Amino acid sequence: MFSTSDLLARPDHGGELHKGPMTWLDLLLFTGAVYGCAWGISKSGLLAGFRDAIVDVPLFGKLVQCIVCTGTWVALALVLLAPYGTVFSSGFPAHGPYDVFVLVAWSVGATWAIGRLLGDAWLASDHAE
Repeated sequence: MFSTSDLLARPDHGGELHKGPMTWLDLLLFTGAVYGCAWGISKSGLLAGFRDAIVDVPLFGKLVQCIVCTGTWVALALVLLAPYGTVFSSGFPAHGPYDVFVLVAWSVGATWAIGRLLGDAWLASDHAE
């Protein structure tokens, strides 16, 4: 059985995070998780009431209407929370600011590309009047 402290301190070797290489499966899972969470927040019917409630709030209204914007913040949250989960391999957690930046940047590009492919992402030029 796991205790709360086990969940907050990833049970690796001696409490230390193993700094092995990130796997392709980690990157695939991370990309899917970011896109899925961003889609859920910005596009799903389940959260439509939430989006409608904050659409007029500066910054947040635009954030929840844009899958790429939402994906940026979801990616940052997932990168920062990854050490406390067990879904990704021990090499996944970001080991410094550069890793955080690269993973968030990857997620922005991947979310935009997947969204364009699936018709979920748009550019301001797509809606120019």
